[in-house]
Amino acid sequence: MDDISKKAITILTEDISKIKGIGKKRAEILYKKGITTVWDLLCTAPIRFEDRRKIDLPDQLENGRYALIAGNIVSVRISKTLRGTRIFTALLNSFGYEIQLLFFNGNFRSLRYLLKEGTYILAYGKIENDFKIQMIHPNFKIINKSDIAEYQGRIYPIYSEGIKFMANIAPKVLSEVMEALPYDYDILPDRFIKKYELPNMFQAWQFMHIPSEDSLNAANRRMKYNEAVSFVIKRSRFSESIKKSKAFRIVSYNIIDKLERNLPYELTADQRKAITDISELMNKNKAMFHLLQGDVGSGKTVVAIAAALAAAENGYQTAFMAPTDLLAHQHFHSMNHIAVPLSLKTVMLTGKQSTKSQNESREKIKSGRASIVVGTHALISKKTEFAKLGLAVIDEQQRFGVLQREALINKSICPHLLMLTATPIPRTLLMTYYKELTVSELKQIPEGRKPVKTRVVIPENREKMYRFIEKHIEKGELCYVVLPLIDESEKLNLKNVKTEYEHLREIFSFKIEMLHGQMDTVEREKVMERFRNGQTKIVVSTTVVEVGVDVANATIMLIENASRFGMSQIHQLRGRVGRASIQSYCFLAVSDRIGEDALQRLKFLESCNDGFLISIEDLKIRGPGQFIGENQSGFAGFRYLNWQRDITMIRQITRDIAPEMVSNPVTAALLG
Repeated sequence: MDDISKKAITILTEDISKIKGIGKKRAEILYKKGITTVWDLLCTAPIRFEDRRKIDLPDQLENGRYALIAGNIVSVRISKTLRGTRIFTALLNSFGYEIQLLFFNGNFRSLRYLLKEGTYILAYGKIENDFKIQMIHPNFKIINKSDIAEYQGRIYPIYSEGIKFMANIAPKVLSEVMEALPYDYDILPDRFIKKYELPNMFQAWQFMHIPSEDSLNAANRRMKYNEAVSFVIKRSRFSESIKKSKAFRIVSYNIIDKLERNLPYELTADQRKAITDISELMNKNKAMFHLLQGDVGSGKTVVAIAAALAAAENGYQTAFMAPTDLLAHQHFHSMNHIAVPLSLKTVMLTGKQSTKSQNESREKIKSGRASIVVGTHALISKKTEFAKLGLAVIDEQQRFGVLQREALINKSICPHLLMLTATPIPRTLLMTYYKELTVSELKQIPEGRKPVKTRVVIPENREKMYRFIEKHIEKGELCYVVLPLIDESEKLNLKNVKTEYEHLREIFSFKIEMLHGQMDTVEREKVMERFRNGQTKIVVSTTVVEVGVDVANATIMLIENASRFGMSQIHQLRGRVGRASIQSYCFLAVSDRIGEDALQRLKFLESCNDGFLISIEDLKIRGPGQFIGENQSGFAGFRYLNWQRDITMIRQITRDIAPEMVSNPVTAALLG
């Protein structure tokens, strides 16, 4: 390795905490986003660019687009909606057109001081142009009309919530790196860059963090190719390790018969076939690498439990990793309910447990006293040691990256790997990404369950919906109410958990509780326990209930501001009801300002309960125009690539990648 490459590795793998301007607090925020090194920071792109190079004329403003406008404040007023939301409205005269600037529940004292009649301002924001031209919570600057030229001509990078400070940090870091390394230095071979007509590494970073033109597409392409190369390299190494691996054989399966006898319901034919497939694969010397696909409510968890019990019967441990603390608790209860009568020890390990509780769980795991371990990312911590890990189960695997999956697998010589997903993935795509992967599918829904009835609720039908909910709760049924926000937002005119909780307490006399990610683990679990046993009738929540939460008597799902959620996400949410034989319902509440396209999207869900068809429709509607840096997750845990739309790119790179790129120490350090 040459000196420049050594220097590049040293600079680009430096921990972000050592960067000037990033203190301990900011470093912790970045760590949580998966940004740990200089390389990670520079490869973290803005979610969008704000083009403020020229002032937009009112007659050219398009609904849903961001625009820069200028004009005089004509009037200001403060009003209140029927629901108590306070609105500050400033009327702007821009080239003879009236444009409303709206601010909700904010610090109106400062707005009244700044936005006085006759004040000339520049405002930047998203245009709402249904009936009147409006901007909601725009950024604005008071200027002299004669100075307008000096405030134009820049493109501003906007970073995701929580890391907006990147706008100041990233350019400085990039400048320092460019001083230390040659401008033409790149981790990818020159022939590769020329073939795919990519900007070099520094150009892409400049396009992203110091944009001089709308360079989104070029930077986005480079980040996609980086990620594709990274994936192909990792997959190549993983394939080699799978070929060479020898796994623990699971040879005895008597315990599965006991499981079936103890279940209060009959397994479907698909569940039995999946258990047979998994049993045969675990009975081989080669490590199982298996995906279990099934729509919401198809019974994936019980299949995974059967595999875990078989591993325990043969003297091996199972690690069951869930993406959220709430889901980990749910699986722990399910596992414990089945494992205890069979004399098996189940423990839970999450990062939100007390240190004492974590240490006690880790001791049981290390000693082998725990047969089944259910947890979150804490399972892949260096502190967690398994005595004899034979099976790793990853639920909702699309929420975990490649490195996280590998970290769990590396806890043993070579455990069998079972991944669960409700995301429908065509087999042709699966085989492109993972040739070694085997797949089982659960297409049948357990006997007795009825499809969830879904209805879009417009404002004039809201009271009727409330009376319907009241009637069903009086019968002993339970209700979820899901909202997009926890607190009121100054920028978004959306319902939130805390305000809606108070509002619903005025409507219903039942016990109502809140559930959201800001609550500690113990309190969340207490809320869910009271909900399960029927003490609490309505849970007002964020999307923390999206995956895996299973309460048999919960029959109603009310989703507020439903148009703010993706179709597949709504399908996941409504999968939290309809878990028993009682008819269940999902209400999609919308405002009277909903657009026709958004309404039709929700109407599609009224007639379709098939997750595969919904995901296809969702992809059609969203289209390919995702912003750079948006965490799309998906089957392979991608950040920039979309596992469906960018399949051709993956296939090209699979053909073109050379052995020296796989073994190159620089690509290994930064992409491998």
